[in-house]
Amino acid sequence: MQKSRSFAAFGVLPYGLLAASMMLCGCERSEKITTYTVPKHESLQTAKFRADFDRGHPKPEQMIGVVIPRGTALWFFKLQGNPESVVARENDIR
Repeated sequence: MQKSRSFAAFGVLPYGLLAASMMLCGCERSEKITTYTVPKHESLQTAKFRADFDRGHPKPEQMIGVVIPRGTALWFFKLQGNPESVVARENDIR
């Protein structure tokens, strides 16, 4: 005796329903194309932009420290600033 097999017996029906529902979900209206203008490099060099940029991005600094013992006391000296100025004065401190 031969058994009749249906699509549901193989589990094909649930997968078919899933595929059909996924195809229906993809049939919606597409998004519209939008355009906008991006500022050029020259337009970003305003005084306000540079001030905001410098505030958010500190400039590099260098620091030299010296400790000098004087009797029972210690004297601490520090020179801090932009690297070119600090390097120029390094021999004066040491």
